[in-house]
Amino acid sequence: MTQPLDLSAELDVPELACMGGFSRALLTRGLIALGSTGSGKTRSVLAPLLNALLRERATAPTEHRSCIVVIDPKRELAAPVLALCDDAYVIGADAVPPIDVFGTIDRDSADAGVYTDRLLSLVGDSSDVVRDPFWRNSAREALRDCIVLDLHFVAIGGGVPDGHIRRAIFWRDLAKACLTAGRISKPEAQQLHSAKAPISRYLTLLRLLTRESGAASNPLKPLSSELVLSTLEEHAPSLAVPALWRLPELASETSTSIVATVASLVGPLSSARVQRALRLDVLPAVRPTQRLSLYEVVRRGEVVVYQPADASDESEAIGRALKASFYDAVLAGAACLPDGRVQRLAACVIDEWPVVVSSGGVADHTYLALCRGFGGATILGAQSLAAIRERLPNRSTDAVRAAITNLATRVQLATTDPDTIRELRELIPPPPMPGPHVLDVRSPAHWLPGELGWVAPGGWGLGRATLG
Repeated sequence: MTQPLDLSAELDVPELACMGGFSRALLTRGLIALGSTGSGKTRSVLAPLLNALLRERATAPTEHRSCIVVIDPKRELAAPVLALCDDAYVIGADAVPPIDVFGTIDRDSADAGVYTDRLLSLVGDSSDVVRDPFWRNSAREALRDCIVLDLHFVAIGGGVPDGHIRRAIFWRDLAKACLTAGRISKPEAQQLHSAKAPISRYLTLLRLLTRESGAASNPLKPLSSELVLSTLEEHAPSLAVPALWRLPELASETSTSIVATVASLVGPLSSARVQRALRLDVLPAVRPTQRLSLYEVVRRGEVVVYQPADASDESEAIGRALKASFYDAVLAGAACLPDGRVQRLAACVIDEWPVVVSSGGVADHTYLALCRGFGGATILGAQSLAAIRERLPNRSTDAVRAAITNLATRVQLATTDPDTIRELRELIPPPPMPGPHVLDVRSPAHWLPGELGWVAPGGWGLGRATLG
């Protein structure tokens, strides 16, 4: 019988000896390293902790072996992982199946709104295109109706295989009708045929509902919207998709702007690179080998690495999807025994955390507040509090405060960000008698690379970490 993990055990992290010991229990309460570029947060904090987890994992019994997920935008952390774990999953590699971003959603009880919000959360909250609630809500409803349409075929088919077939017939007939009438190009028709590119299908469908150029010069030629709505009526009579039915009736500028907003929100998910890394189909896979389940990755104590190819929206969406799927899996109990006790650590190491921070889905601050009871050990790196806030909707100060509060260990390296310095000043106790505060004596703006201050359960300290 598998025994629960001993959370009191210490990790061997000699590079951070100045900070004292790191128990498994302390890591499950979260750690963040804040420091500007060149301050040493990756080499002196994140890398030593990751290496310690890898060393422990290499000698741990199989039932207690840690799951480790690494998101490495600066490409400084993955090399030791891949050197020690020849079976690690590298997201985006040809041999690795795509992550099922809906894998931990209860498909029996979830409605189309749940899937819609998950897709929207993958692209992030920092876009300036969607500040107006009208456009965002209108775009959400249009996208939701596209998902309702796909889910409908499983409902009427009575099962997954038949649902895939019925859906394929609908999209095939729509592509054929529009291609014959000259309303779409052959590449667009191929997009409608492709089950692996659901976002491209949705965007093409929405554009067809607003594409009426040339109709006035040829009144005998059917409108794009007529072709779409007649195909809908044939395959899904009386289906409630009000946003799709209403779109052709709106003013041309309004309908076009709604579709453009949908494209700005989820367009990055339609790229070929994202399709290789993520499975975005709302229908369950016919065969398990078609997707990578983060729940199973955590349950088996495996390792996943993602190195973004660039700083594009597509790369960020993949990293955000990996993080969200990991969060879902941990909170679903993948790292726990049936009785709820922790069986293994589920460690997530994210360098440049603002790249994938989000308030949608399982928001970061929500996860950080809950994960300690599920074996989640979160190790994060960021340049400053301002960098995190810039990535959240409306530059949310409250969300940043909630996230930071739920990280028990905060390590501060050199920084000139006034918000970060103010936060550190509030955390470090004032002197016992009137006099200069430690940050008045030596501001973090003047610290050298590797010099750090930290606040952790039991107190605070100043020291110098060994740079790798």
